[in-house]
Amino acid sequence: MSKVRLLGSIDDETREALRKLLAEAGCELVDEEACGVDPDGEVDDPDGVEDPEAPEDDEPGPADGDVAVEDAEPRGDEEVGVIVLSLACLADEGLERAMQGAAARGCRVIGIWPPGTRDETLPRAFEDYGGDTVTWDAGRLRGALSSADTAPGWLKPDAQPRAERQTKRNKC
Repeated sequence: MSKVRLLGSIDDETREALRKLLAEAGCELVDEEACGVDPDGEVDDPDGVEDPEAPEDDEPGPADGDVAVEDAEPRGDEEVGVIVLSLACLADEGLERAMQGAAARGCRVIGIWPPGTRDETLPRAFEDYGGDTVTWDAGRLRGALSSADTAPGWLKPDAQPRAERQTKRNKC
């Protein structure tokens, strides 16, 4: 079961509806720090704590092609961030830091269009760091959650495909 963490703020009514949607999709909303980001948008410092699993400097690491035993099994507890793509999220000042923190920790972020949405404007932070956008539908959300290894699917609020994003290219 995927652990889903909310990025951005929503009202209580929307939160309860989101809980129901996530339950239908087979996952749960976890009311903890969102993908390693505290409510103020500060990113946890992963370098502040030594990783007990990390090899010592003089120990050889795994060779290319080797798979660690814990990585060989599928992870049923994947951590995913969600953002409700409402007009309120466009004004959320802490969203960019929260999205940056989620991306830094390897947390995928899925945007969910709430019912009745007509405006398809995405927050700039989601354009930069987000993954899939889906309509308020448990089946589509389940599909986005299970497609971690595929290219993100971008849907408009009316469930039509969105134009492909412009990718900033850096010259070498």
